[in-house]
Amino acid sequence: MSTTYYVSTRWETPTILRRADYVDEVYADHKWQPTKSIVDYMFGHNDFIDTITEAQARKVAPSAFSSPR
Repeated sequence: MSTTYYVSTRWETPTILRRADYVDEVYADHKWQPTKSIVDYMFGHNDFIDTITEAQARKVAPSAFSSPR
């Protein structure tokens, strides 16, 4: 499975997102949830998202990597 990570800086606290194959999710309320934000970003409609590495994502939200899918 190929996973790409993103960070959203739209809010005061950065939020991470991920695309795992064809599933887009945001880590919010201590769980992974579906999101359309990555698709919006891909089509140029979301300026607050940037691609990051998994290591950077782990620094932003370490608890996201210990939570079940």
